[in-house]
Amino acid sequence: MRSLPGQRPAWRSRELQLTLLASVLVAIGLFQVHRAKSEGLGEIDAGLTAKRLLNLNTLGAREELTPALAPFFPNARERDTAAREIYYLTGTLSNVGGIAHKKLLTNDQFRQLKPLLVVRRPAQFQRAFYLWSGIFLGAFWLVHVFWSVRGFRGDLTQSTPTLVAALIRAPISPFLCKAFPAKYVKNPLLYKLRVEDQLEGRKWTDANIPIPYYRG
Repeated sequence: MRSLPGQRPAWRSRELQLTLLASVLVAIGLFQVHRAKSEGLGEIDAGLTAKRLLNLNTLGAREELTPALAPFFPNARERDTAAREIYYLTGTLSNVGGIAHKKLLTNDQFRQLKPLLVVRRPAQFQRAFYLWSGIFLGAFWLVHVFWSVRGFRGDLTQSTPTLVAALIRAPISPFLCKAFPAKYVKNPLLYKLRVEDQLEGRKWTDANIPIPYYRG
């Protein structure tokens, strides 16, 4: 049902209150996740400045990789080949795990090499986190404002709970349903490790190789 012509539409005040409450709860959750992910960002920034870490997406030459690869490839020719293969992948990597697909390193070797590599600076991670958090929350507020301005009434007992529930469930559902398969839920230890990986922004691969979001 729409408002009559010339009649000022009534604002969906109950929905406004519930959306505001849900937004605050989601914002608190995002803040907690951000705080957990940001714990090591200062150390990463310092490591990049001191050149103890390598940003794969800003390499100037493949030779920059050779010191990090030396422990795994004693032979100079093999080391140069590995550096060349990895260098060709750099520039647009979304995570450090991208170099693992070449199978140049064993899983154990990759786990040892991973802490020395990143694919973005902490400032880039911070900007992306704030941007997408704002877009996420803003999308729901746009729906609420649009419905109110247009005078959309519909069934408030259904549309309002649906909007608010979607706002709360959107960041939680993928976290629980996709990030936590049944085997992790049934095994408390694996579940705990999986939660820690998610809070740290790491991707749990089949080989159990953690890949931090800010490191890749």
